[in-house]
This record gives sequence, structure tokens and C-alpha cells, in this order.
Amino acid sequence: MGLIAPDYMHTSLCNEQSDVYSFGVLLLVLVTGQKIYDPSRRETGGDYWLLLHVKKCNENNSFIEMIDPVIVRKVLCARKVQQLQAFTNLALKCSSESPNDRLTMVDVAKQLRQLYLNHEPI
Repeated sequence: MGLIAPDYMHTSLCNEQSDVYSFGVLLLVLVTGQKIYDPSRRETGGDYWLLLHVKKCNENNSFIEMIDPVIVRKVLCARKVQQLQAFTNLALKCSSESPNDRLTMVDVAKQLRQLYLNHEPI
């Protein structure tokens, strides 16, 4: 359920915007290492749905707490935080509720490539 765009649920029309939504949610799964739907998140003040949980963490400036510990490891410099924030923001743009606010897949690919090119190994 969490991968399906809200507009698809209303119209049953599959298009690039609905694919971008699903891809954005997949990016959130990758960056957090969490399930799309997890009732146990509610016990810690989060939301059942990963997308809503990430939005809430982003709004509360606790974004780094939701990042997968495997990604963060023990080293967390300002550059890595910026890259993770940019990646998360990209995923959130992709999974915007309004299809008109979502990026095209070409734009998503360009931004992911830019993030990759700006990556500095630690």
C-alpha cells in the first residue's frame, strides 16, 4: 500500500508521476532501512507509515535519527549530513502527495547523479 501513489488510488491511472512516487518511497526505505509500514514506530512517537514518519522527523529537525545506522556508521561529518539531507529531500519531492509537485524521472536521475558526483569518501 505505501508504494502506491494517492492519485493512483483515486484514478487507477498509472503514469510517470505515480512511478516517481513509488520510487521516492523506495528511496526512503533505502536511506532509513525501515519498512514502509511498521506499527512499532508508533510506540516511539513515529508514524505507522514510513513517508509520514520521515516527514515528521524532517519537520522536527530530528532527521538524522531516522537514517539507517549502517549508512551513518560512527563517522558523521557535516558533508555526509548534507548529502543525506539532500537525498532525503529528493525522496520527499518524489513522494509528494500532489502529482504536479513531483519531479520527472529524468530530473530524479539527474539529481541522484549530481549527489553521486559530489560524494566525497570518508
